Amino acid sequence: MTTQPKRRWFQFSLRTLLVLMTVLCLGPGGYVAYEQGKTREKQGAVTAIENLGGYVFYDDKAPARSGLTRLILGDDKFANVNGVDFNPLKTENRQITDADLRHLKMFPRLNHLVLKNCRQITDAGLADLSGLANLHYLYLNDSPITDAGLVHLAGLTNLEELSLTHTQVTGPGLVQLSGLSELHFLYLYSTRIPLDDIEEIQKALPRCCINR
Repeated sequence: MTTQPKRRWFQFSLRTLLVLMTVLCLGPGGYVAYEQGKTREKQGAVTAIENLGGYVFYDDKAPARSGLTRLILGDDKFANVNGVDFNPLKTENRQITDADLRHLKMFPRLNHLVLKNCRQITDAGLADLSGLANLHYLYLNDSPITDAGLVHLAGLTNLEELSLTHTQVTGPGLVQLSGLSELHFLYLYSTRIPLDDIEEIQKALPRCCINR
């Protein structure tokens, strides 16, 4: 009895399928224009951040396009931005505002973000952070953030380290962070949060080291 050869199914990643669908819909020329446009948008966001005095960091381990592909589609290093430091004390540039935070949406791979001493950002401005699902480290020290801003952080479930030092958050507001199960360090220095409220959030996040 002969055995029938097994079928081999080609397996594609979601990214590959999306690229193929884009090519089919737009055609080769349209796809090139689409990729070039995305690269220009990301490059523009990097330039804007640097003009504001921010520092931009890249993931050196991310695979890079070949020389020919870069020539055609543009330099993809801008897609590998994984860190932004917006600390105005390091520069002589102006204070960062809510409007400036919109540039961060261009970098879905952003891993760490520093917004220390950014005293012009508000709770509403943090809405631009809500889509940064890959964010692991977030520092909001010395900013006028209140409980209303924490709602925008509640969905950042990959956060491992969060600093709310010298902000206006309160104990009841911290309840919004109770779903951040990956949080390892929470810094609450110079806040007016009673010990009872600290103990409550500690129960919700037993693996988190809370510093106050």
